[in-house]
Amino acid sequence: GGSYTCALLSNHRVECWGYNYFDQLGDGTTKNSSTPVPVSGITNAIQVSAGGSYTCALLSNHRVECWGDNEAGELGYGKIKKSPIPVPVSGITNVIQVSAGTHHTCALLSNRRVECWGDNDNGEIGNGTRTPSFTPVMVSAVTNATQVSAGGLHTCALLSNRRVECWGWNIYGQLGNGKTKDGLVPVRVKGILATTQVSAGDGFTCALLSNHRASCWGGNDDGQLGNGKKTNSSTPVSVVGLR
Repeated sequence: GGSYTCALLSNHRVECWGYNYFDQLGDGTTKNSSTPVPVSGITNAIQVSAGGSYTCALLSNHRVECWGDNEAGELGYGKIKKSPIPVPVSGITNVIQVSAGTHHTCALLSNRRVECWGDNDNGEIGNGTRTPSFTPVMVSAVTNATQVSAGGLHTCALLSNRRVECWGWNIYGQLGNGKTKDGLVPVRVKGILATTQVSAGDGFTCALLSNHRASCWGGNDDGQLGNGKKTNSSTPVSVVGLR
């Protein structure tokens, strides 16, 4: 996450360490820790995702609990008050994956739909508006997702047809549709047809392809697209040297 880390343990508990000003370590305090501390009350986690200044865990009962910063409703429990211990996300009981972004969160459901909540200034929760939501809302038109990844201010989903759709902030071309206009609903990434994994970063996105190569798109000031250049790309470019 943002200056902190969390780990899922084999006993299904979660431990976190690092910066804790926003309660993101989940131990009931705001004290930083240079060693792992147990997250309060989590005993049945099967996945953990660290966001900007908050964390979410998927539990074995397919519910989600989150803790930490909550300035945009990213904890998903209907309020904007931060929480030093885990709180249940409202209204979703069939989650199979959770992904925490900077100030928004998305969950993949067992019916292959995606729901998101939190900040939405750039359309990152994908429901066709720019209005934040303190509880989960359905992403428009996604019905066959197999993975979701929440980035800085955008989100991407891998679909069962191995294509990728993204939505949200797009000033650097991180949605991959050849444009730089924000997408309030999902748009198709151009030029990649056989994707096996997608990962949304802060202003850029990368995908693993079935041929074991990787392609990336979006911001590239620091060479984060891996193509040997520092020019942004609004469509996927191949990462050099990965095969």
